[in-house]
Amino acid sequence: MTLPDAIHADLVALARHQGRAPADLAKFFVEFALEEIKRRGEFPANSTPQRAGEQNG
Repeated sequence: MTLPDAIHADLVALARHQGRAPADLAKFFVEFALEEIKRRGEFPANSTPQRAGEQNG
């Protein structure tokens, strides 16, 4: 995932503050956002979930 420099800097700063790796914090944010979208019913009903490690092609 490519992030704008300012977003990356904020992510690194927050991760350091929390004592965790930036990649772990980014993973948490992505998972949280997807779960929130699903909870609100905005996730496409006909989509096929990807398994870990698969890429959408």
